[in-house]
Amino acid sequence: MEDIHESESYCFRDWMIQKIESMVEKLLSNISNGTPPILQTVSNVKRRECHTEYDIQSGTLRRKNNNFKDVSFLKNPRGFAIIIRILDICHELLIQDVTATKRDIYYKDVRLFGNQHTVDAAIDELACLFRVPRACLNVTASAKGLVAGALKIIQKDKTILDCLSINNQTRVETNAEFVLIVEKEATFQYLLSSRIFEKLGPCIIITGKGYPDVATRQLVKILGDLRRNNDQINSFKTIPILGFFDNDPY
Repeated sequence: MEDIHESESYCFRDWMIQKIESMVEKLLSNISNGTPPILQTVSNVKRRECHTEYDIQSGTLRRKNNNFKDVSFLKNPRGFAIIIRILDICHELLIQDVTATKRDIYYKDVRLFGNQHTVDAAIDELACLFRVPRACLNVTASAKGLVAGALKIIQKDKTILDCLSINNQTRVETNAEFVLIVEKEATFQYLLSSRIFEKLGPCIIITGKGYPDVATRQLVKILGDLRRNNDQINSFKTIPILGFFDNDPY
């Protein structure tokens, strides 16, 4: 029997491929009709809290003002070429069903992109334009966060990551009694070395090494949404998520 998660992932990947191809076909049609090609993307205002909001249901970052901008080949050929190149790379990743980090994408065309920030901004703008999480473009950030404990992550290729083995699109399985979010990596490593799992029982420890990246936040959201059967009260309950921080916003 086909895995329902795998089926949904395939359908959404197919939809994303069609969206990109439709955008490019429209540009080619404009060129064939003698019309200068123009790309429409979201406004490139800085990603500050006053300009953006996080949609907790879809996991997407959206512009609050929904402003759009036109990127014209005639007026901004380099900006136009950058967006097309990013679309081309994302399309290839989706077709091959592989992922790449934003850093990998930068090194695919260093001469055109110039710097990493250009790639990051273009990818974020495309994700906002399509109203999808960045991961739906098969693009990830470089690994930053750490996790350990009573947690198994089942990936799309059916491989299983067992987070109790701490020696150096996704489902999770856990019997953890709680999740502990730790701000600093040093504290995270200290808790592991103190055999916290033996003292406190099944639990999950996560650190974002300071300000967490998107992948770490997504994992916490998945765990926060997880429901487990509580046989003692014949109902479902969420896993408590606790935080251990230094109360310093900077």
